[in-house]
Amino acid sequence: MNTLFESEGWAYKTYELDAGPSEFSGNEEFITLWQARKDGRFLPAWEDFEFEDFTSWWGNIMVLDYLKDPFDFRFRLWGQNMVIRYQREATNSLGSEMVAQGKMHQMDIDYYQYIAEHAKIGYSTGPFVWQGREHITTAFLDLPLSSDGKTVTNCLSLMI
Repeated sequence: MNTLFESEGWAYKTYELDAGPSEFSGNEEFITLWQARKDGRFLPAWEDFEFEDFTSWWGNIMVLDYLKDPFDFRFRLWGQNMVIRYQREATNSLGSEMVAQGKMHQMDIDYYQYIAEHAKIGYSTGPFVWQGREHITTAFLDLPLSSDGKTVTNCLSLMI
């Protein structure tokens, strides 16, 4: 485990791709599903999953599609429970747009860029300081995906 950044109560950490499920206490089933879909490959692809795979986590799933030159990402999926917690819908929004609107920190983009460029599992946690709701804390388990079998092209995230 490596801590990338810490700021405003948020901590951004990364793990190696072969980190064991026990390192993610309470989320072993989610990481085990992701590992099973790797099936001996570099990473699983988003297409390797079925909607039914996420029954236990419906509403808490986020999927990012990474864009390059310059790095950015588009929220392919933003779960309903995330809409409620964040008080906004983000599906189809760009990360850079969210930063420009003050709805997300640049540090989030830097974090996801690191995960994409270094093929790491990510974990972030912290309070909602930008909404004046510091009493609410959330966490994300971020799992890289690859549609081409060579590079990280997407991220499957679970809001905890």
